[in-house]
Amino acid sequence: MSDIFISYARSTADQAQQVAEALRGLGYDVWRDDELPAHRAYADVIAERLAAAKAGGGLSGRSRRPGPNGCARGRASPGRP
Repeated sequence: MSDIFISYARSTADQAQQVAEALRGLGYDVWRDDELPAHRAYADVIAERLAAAKAGGGLSGRSRRPGPNGCARGRASPGRP
C-alpha cells in the first residue's frame, strides 16, 4: 500500500496534485482518490487505503469550518466512533 494518503476538497485538487508530485519526487508512494477503481464502493476503498497508509494528510477548502478540536467538521477519522 501507500506511504501517504492525501485527502482533499475538490477546490484544492490542484494543490493536492502538487503535494503528491512533490512527495513522489522524494520517493514516497502517495495515494489520492483520483485512483478509485470504478467497481468498488468509494467509502470502502477510502477506509482501506487510509488504514493501510503509513501517514495521512489533508487539504481542505475554505468552505470547511474547523470544529472544536481544530479539524474540519464532517470528516471521520479511523479512531473516531
